Amino acid sequence: MMTYASLFFLRALCLVFAVTLQLACIEAEVNPLPNAHAHNDYHHPRPLLDALDAGFCSVEADVFVVGTQLLVAHDRVDVKPRNTLKDLYLEPLLKRHKINSGSIYPKGPAFYL
Repeated sequence: MMTYASLFFLRALCLVFAVTLQLACIEAEVNPLPNAHAHNDYHHPRPLLDALDAGFCSVEADVFVVGTQLLVAHDRVDVKPRNTLKDLYLEPLLKRHKINSGSIYPKGPAFYL
């Protein structure tokens, strides 16, 4: 007879496996577009991730130095302290780079930021 804790663990493990499998399938379906370039996507809730989900291999970010921070915005008047280059672009790209063994897309072409 299974205990409540072991049943909970088994269900959690199944959920993690299902989510991981689903994310892997989504990532595998993206067709990298070497000639596609995204710029001024700041009106999107997820500028980088939307471009990556569409297969774009080139993404441009306008960067402003504010104090010791590199902040992303199309115009200086639109700069917000929470929109750092690191958080919006570098960290998500590094995560994909690690997941895909050194590439942004699995076995994909070069990616340019």
